[in-house]
Amino acid sequence: MISLEISGNYLKKLPKSFSEIESIEKLHLQGNKFKELSIDFNKLNNLAYIGLSSNELTTFPATIGKASRLELIEAWNNQLKDLPESFSELKSLRKLILHENQFEKIPKSLLELEKLQEVTFFQNKINEIPEDIAKMNSLRVLNLSRNQLNALPSSIKQLERLEYLILSENNLTEFPIGVFELNRLISLDLDNNQISEIPANINQLRKLKILHLQDNKICNIPETLFELPELQYLYLDKDKFSTEEQKEIKEKLKDKFVYFK
Repeated sequence: MISLEISGNYLKKLPKSFSEIESIEKLHLQGNKFKELSIDFNKLNNLAYIGLSSNELTTFPATIGKASRLELIEAWNNQLKDLPESFSELKSLRKLILHENQFEKIPKSLLELEKLQEVTFFQNKINEIPEDIAKMNSLRVLNLSRNQLNALPSSIKQLERLEYLILSENNLTEFPIGVFELNRLISLDLDNNQISEIPANINQLRKLKILHLQDNKICNIPETLFELPELQYLYLDKDKFSTEEQKEIKEKLKDKFVYFK
């Protein structure tokens, strides 16, 4: 495996001949000063990983779609707002890390990627999730923490393989009921929102092990929550429950980790 490490050099440009190195499989370009990439991906047929984090990128080259073997892209801490349409050609892509950028919406080009399993948009400016996110039905991990979401589309329930859903630090005022049909969901993080009530049908989440509900407006726990067979970790607000209520919750969840912050 050929790996090329050029990270942390404050480079602004790559030489024109760079794209001639056709045998590269891993390319590390993190921690430079790239605002754009002068790379022709047409010839990088073996590229499986590219690291572009902590640069100043505002876009990807249109030829990115020609890197048909790409499985992992890390491009966090840049200035990206959108992705080129050619991203939809990255049929081998499994993991995409784009936190700390400037996205206001989930790019449409991602909706065609059938093998994509993990997407991170932590700390962007996304205020809406499209209904056709249901097309991303291979997703196992979806991280949308620190965005501007007010609600989730009903189609979220069609992400049948989803195991980890991270929605902390948004503007959600209601518990997203679509998640109750996510039969494989293991971890749900709703910390730091404006949710005031947990629906009774939370007991539908039969695989749920971790539930984060801190820094919300929740002051009551439905009895059905105690019916979750796999629940191991529960995080709640200390100031929303009396000492007696905290004690009662912990007794009902014996041998579980219940943390009141």
